[in-house]
Amino acid sequence: MNKRILGNALLLLTAFIWGTALVPIVYCGIVSGGIGYTLQLVAQRYTDPTIASLLMSMESVFAVIAGVIILHEQMTVRELFGCIIMAAAIVMVQIPVKREKE
Repeated sequence: MNKRILGNALLLLTAFIWGTALVPIVYCGIVSGGIGYTLQLVAQRYTDPTIASLLMSMESVFAVIAGVIILHEQMTVRELFGCIIMAAAIVMVQIPVKREKE
């Protein structure tokens, strides 16, 4: 008898949680998975492959910055330093270097 009551309570709790979480799960799947990936592919089609690869390597930096702006998260000194190093490296890679002819 106790197993049946516990099983029914668990089933109701699972249905309640699934019902309230269904909309956010579907939204995240469609927006981040579907729309985000599609926009990324479209943008990469019209971008130089070198530039596209450099921008994709900055994805984690963009995610941290978005978290700070949108979610008001706090960055540690280590995270801030890492973002600065990555951004500086991307800028330095793009600076043309004059090579001497031999």
